[in-house]
Amino acid sequence: MADIIYKIPLQYRAGEYRFKTISAVGTNYLELILNDYDILTYKVPKLDSIVNIYSVSYDTLRNDLWVVYDENQVLSQIEIRGKERNAFIYLNLTKYDKAKDVFCSFAKAEGENMSKELLKNQSKAARLFVEYYYDGMAVDIAAKIGSESDKEAILEECGADSGSVDNCGDYPFQNRIECNRTLVETFLLCARPKQRQDLFNLAVNKIIEVIKNTVIDKIDKTEDFKFIAKEYH
Repeated sequence: MADIIYKIPLQYRAGEYRFKTISAVGTNYLELILNDYDILTYKVPKLDSIVNIYSVSYDTLRNDLWVVYDENQVLSQIEIRGKERNAFIYLNLTKYDKAKDVFCSFAKAEGENMSKELLKNQSKAARLFVEYYYDGMAVDIAAKIGSESDKEAILEECGADSGSVDNCGDYPFQNRIECNRTLVETFLLCARPKQRQDLFNLAVNKIIEVIKNTVIDKIDKTEDFKFIAKEYH
């Protein structure tokens, strides 16, 4: 089957619309392309960044796609609003102040969600890690609690002088709590290239702040407990 293309006008009357109710006007569009593998692809207007969003069905786009235009009649955002899935597809983040507000709001919410998951931990914590990575395309921000028993196992295997007890990667992977990396990557690609690293750093710092302030005082900790936040490569 051929790719399905949805043309969304870059300018339209201010307001929120189901995509299927918008009348085609003008010649400037954002094109959403849905392929046979349920991958939705588009090129960000003015920036030419390529965004890929996975596991998007034809029925979802047909029934749950909403388009928002701001008071200047400029395309502001595209999102899925469905019973089973809500997701941002596109946000106009070319203005730095708006981008900062979006990243701060996102990071605060993600930090709170990650904190809730971390607080479900029942073991005595020896380490609380936040690790992050960004190479201009791929994004990763995650937190992990290393338990006292995990630390003892690492010491027994690697020795007290190895430094492994302070290395997030040596603790069980299944304890990892990740942020919504797809959303971060989409937001970053919708922002200007020169602003992306700053926006990523802003999000990381906010998530670290929320987790540090929310989790540390509420968990059972060892005497040598450490909170470690660092970028990995």
